[in-house]
Amino acid sequence: MFSYHFTKIFFILLFLFFIPILYTASPLSCLKCNKESEQITENFLKYLETTDWYSKNEQEMLKGFFSNGYNDIMSKYETRRLDHFGMTDLYETYRKMLISIEASGLTGKNLVNLMEMKIQELKVKVEAIFNSFENDRLCPNLKNDTNCGVMEQKIIDCHTCHHHTVLCVGGTNEHKCDEMVAKCPMCVCHGGSCYHKDTKKECNMCPGYTKCLNEVLHCATQKIEIQEGEDLGFECYFKFLASIEEDIEYVFDKRANFKIHPLKSDSIPYFIKHYATRQDSGHYTCTVRSKESKFPFAREDFIVEVVESGSRSMHLPHPTVMHIAAVTLGDVVQEEEDDYDTMLIVGAAVFIIVMFSIVFGSLYLVRARRKHLKDIGEWTEHMEDIKKAKLVVDILEFLNDKKKDAIEHFALSSAVRGGVDSEP
Repeated sequence: MFSYHFTKIFFILLFLFFIPILYTASPLSCLKCNKESEQITENFLKYLETTDWYSKNEQEMLKGFFSNGYNDIMSKYETRRLDHFGMTDLYETYRKMLISIEASGLTGKNLVNLMEMKIQELKVKVEAIFNSFENDRLCPNLKNDTNCGVMEQKIIDCHTCHHHTVLCVGGTNEHKCDEMVAKCPMCVCHGGSCYHKDTKKECNMCPGYTKCLNEVLHCATQKIEIQEGEDLGFECYFKFLASIEEDIEYVFDKRANFKIHPLKSDSIPYFIKHYATRQDSGHYTCTVRSKESKFPFAREDFIVEVVESGSRSMHLPHPTVMHIAAVTLGDVVQEEEDDYDTMLIVGAAVFIIVMFSIVFGSLYLVRARRKHLKDIGEWTEHMEDIKKAKLVVDILEFLNDKKKDAIEHFALSSAVRGGVDSEP
């Protein structure tokens, strides 16, 4: 009997406390953006009506206790926002709370105590859900010392349930580039025309927009040193890319002599070049962009140095990116057209160089042959002079021999004549 009167007094006090605010709190608050939330709430209130109670007023008081306790928590989040993941997490947390209350099988004061405990648990979990979104998932490209790149994020306004797109722009904002990129249309230029990446309508880039976009896109620079014959490889990935709700691709290129030389476009963030040579040294970039619209989200630079085997330095200096002309959005987007134009220019240059080489080579050969023939003629004349000189020498030697023979013969003849004359 005492228990019955105590319960009656408890519900009377409960009624007097909660009725004044029963219709002041907005129902469901942020959860109203999820249609299933209203349905499970209605089912739970019907469950309270079917439970054995002492009176109809007690049922209404308990329903008021639950509604006001819940809405007292959720009303503070009316002006806050959530992403789709957070909204789903919020709904699941609320749904599990209602299931656990129904599964308890409690009634009367025990049920009230359980609901009070569950509402306090809900209060902690809801705060954690909103904090997780605001501190970790809202504009993730600006979190964890990244602060680079450009990305769009869809969020839900808890008050209106409207879906909004937030543009998250990184960079140091030294030249107020994040403001410019955020305010100006997200234009993509292709084939001589520019259009908005989302609406596909024609648009004009703001003055300096391309330069600022290149500034905010840059996320990191890596220094890579390998030996000849080793595999050259690098990875182009950032954690915030997982939050982009678009198919993305990774565009790798090499930059030299103020030109961009496309290497490959792929859905995986890796580039590998087997058996690197000294010619593979240079400045490489990886641009992460939308596969559909070609709008870029982030860029990473790689300064590669391929050294001779056994000559790798023990200390790698801080990398410095070579200063090249700013890469326009059109350059990033239209790599196939730029590649074709580059091939034409390079082909023409090679053709001209080959033709000049043939002409100058031919002239050099003609001059060399003439000189060679001239040298042969001079050598022939020289040999003729040698032959003539040798002939003269041979004649002189012959005459000298004849002279000696004549002198000897004359001497012998004189001796003979002298002997004959001296006989009696």
